[in-house]
Amino acid sequence: MLPSLAQLVGRTNPDPNTLSVNTVGPNTKIIKVKQPWADALVTGKKDVENRTWPITPDCREDSPMWFLVASSKATPTAALMRDYEQLLERQYPYGRPVVDVPSDFAYGAIIGLVRLRGCYKSWNSIWYNTPDIAWVVDAAYEFQEPIPMDPQDRMQTQGSLGSGERARFGYVDLVRAQVAKLV
Repeated sequence: MLPSLAQLVGRTNPDPNTLSVNTVGPNTKIIKVKQPWADALVTGKKDVENRTWPITPDCREDSPMWFLVASSKATPTAALMRDYEQLLERQYPYGRPVVDVPSDFAYGAIIGLVRLRGCYKSWNSIWYNTPDIAWVVDAAYEFQEPIPMDPQDRMQTQGSLGSGERARFGYVDLVRAQVAKLV
């Protein structure tokens, strides 16, 4: 059971594996992911994000950290949705309650927070693509309300939540408000 918000706010050194409002700060990584993969990550359907690079230079096996998922603005193509549906059919061979369609997804927004277990050279998952680095996710949280990315925010692939120029967009407070709703 997660501790209450009142218990979490006063902590100076929160457990890095426990979600709290203090989980996010100006240095929290934010990664842009195309839909439907972004939604699959924050809803816990997808347990691996595939990249050709580690999220941080020191990311390795069993090195947990939190990162935010921002969805790109692009609507998925029909081919991309077919690939996604095929993977979901493999993951849920006996069916699943909801079939996703592109209009279900949020675009150009911070949509959730995930905990990265670590970066691995390979991973046994239907979501892993050889020879990429597997960013293995072991906890996922979808925000109740997506946080729109500011139109002036030119983030391409990754950045930090509130450092440098991005600090002026006020994302840290907006994300902490969404995390407070989760805990």
